[in-house]
Amino acid sequence: MALLEVRGLVKRFLGVTAVDRVDLVVEPGELVSLIGPNGSGKTTLFNCITGYLAADDGRALFRGRDDVFAVRWEARDGRTGYAPANRYDAARGAWRARVE
Repeated sequence: MALLEVRGLVKRFLGVTAVDRVDLVVEPGELVSLIGPNGSGKTTLFNCITGYLAADDGRALFRGRDDVFAVRWEARDGRTGYAPANRYDAARGAWRARVE
């Protein structure tokens, strides 16, 4: 079973398509990098995968579960996770936890 599987993910902002039908599979133990120029949708893709943004179409499965929030809550093993840029508290020099 794939660790992360993204199928046909789409995100639009006011008619501009930022993420267009992305398919991605990450297997356990695999190291994957996503590279591209500024404005190409990298951060938007991660925000949709983790549930910080709602995708307009498509699915993100984490360990087989169709639950984007599982990326945040089940990735407590210290090896998998996502730290969005707007969560760093420079004054404290630490990441702020998002608790819901």
